Amino acid sequence: MNEKYAYIWEYRVRSDAVEQFREYYGPGGHWVQLFRQAPGYLGTGSYQDVADDERYVTVDRWRSLVYLNLQPFRREIERAST
Repeated sequence: MNEKYAYIWEYRVRSDAVEQFREYYGPGGHWVQLFRQAPGYLGTGSYQDVADDERYVTVDRWRSLVYLNLQPFRREIERAST
C-alpha cells in the first residue's frame, strides 16, 4: 500500500513576527531541519492566506503516520502546538 500522510498546522502571525515565522518554518528553517532527520519525511510547504495576511498554514508530508509519531520529534511537535 502506498500510504501518505499530511499534517496541517494553522498559525496566526502578527505583522511584526512574519520574518521570524518564515525563518523558523520556511524551506531551510528549524522545523524542516528537524524533520529532515526523520525517515519517512517528504517535505514541508508554508503558505500565507491571500485574504488574511496574518494567517499561515504549513503542511508537513510523510510517507506514513507511523514516521510522524517517532518519539524524538514528539516533544518538538507538542511544543509547537501550544
